[in-house]
Amino acid sequence: MRTRLFGLFGLTNAFAPPARALLPARPPSTRAPASRRPVTWTTACGTELTLRPVHPGDATRLGELFEDGLSRAARYSRFHGAVGRLSAARLAWMAEADFQRHAAFIVTRQEDGLEHALGEGRWVRSAANPGAEFALSVADAWQGRGIGRQLLSALVQAGREQGLPCLLGDVLPGNHAMQSLARGQRFGCCTHPDDAALMRVELSLAPRRLTAATAVAAFTSAATAWLH
Repeated sequence: MRTRLFGLFGLTNAFAPPARALLPARPPSTRAPASRRPVTWTTACGTELTLRPVHPGDATRLGELFEDGLSRAARYSRFHGAVGRLSAARLAWMAEADFQRHAAFIVTRQEDGLEHALGEGRWVRSAANPGAEFALSVADAWQGRGIGRQLLSALVQAGREQGLPCLLGDVLPGNHAMQSLARGQRFGCCTHPDDAALMRVELSLAPRRLTAATAVAAFTSAATAWLH
């Protein structure tokens, strides 16, 4: 929050800049929001991975991820039930995102000139929740390499860009990896309010208001750190 210091002391007009001719309005920016720009990083084993928004051509890659990359237990955790091969219609829906009601990302790697999916994540808005519900999955062989963290960070950023009040997800009690990942991103975790057989993880995306007490505490902490 920017404080108008001059206004507090009645000096706004005294320090006002000289009048200038009005400039033409800037054309709207065509640059993609930060969350929708591809991100590339290298894992500890030297593999280059890319996180990017999904596009319709990813339907086949997503099908391969769910069918070949996830174990039966991982698919059960992702969909909260026994799931076989997903239908073409469902995969097509998962590969299209407008980033207003449905945001979705995919993590891929290149091998022999082909792009392979290693993980996916999405949030979807509905009338049932004030914010959006998210879910993600990572291929069994690629878990523990930061893919889930990258996906969840992208979903949070996309949610903030869209002004969502919160992100929430339903997690099976035995899915400790997902609970740990969510807690690491500052999600709260508790028993689901409507289903004791599930856990609910939730993160508020509302901007934090800077109170006078918070500002003083932050200034004191920074000053102490600078002096030492």
